Amino acid sequence: MTEQITAAHAAYCKALGRDVPMMPAFERWWFDCLHAGITIEDVVMVMEDRRKKIKIGKRFPPSVLLRNLIASDEALAAVAEEASEIKARRRKQTFPYGKQQVLKATGRSSEPAMENVRHVSEVLKAITDGTV
Repeated sequence: MTEQITAAHAAYCKALGRDVPMMPAFERWWFDCLHAGITIEDVVMVMEDRRKKIKIGKRFPPSVLLRNLIASDEALAAVAEEASEIKARRRKQTFPYGKQQVLKATGRSSEPAMENVRHVSEVLKAITDGTV
């Protein structure tokens, strides 16, 4: 587990863009984080998302500090939730920002067409009718 903790802290420092010395508290926090099933990639992904939000004024700079990422059960739960939300957002098909703007400006839909999409009521009706 020591190698994983060291790798996690190194990935955090790299994503943060500065060297933060490993402290005993940090080791405990990383242990708890990894033991909870949160991956290093999840933490880095959440950090990157938070840094983007800091740039646009939706978050504050301390949100990327280690104590606000993994120091408590509540912080770990927040990272897990944010990571799952980011992953879900990435799965949704979207056009690049520039293309969205051009499509909107020309009166076209800025969302990709989704084929074979049915409303949930149709699916439930098919299930209850036994036609699935």
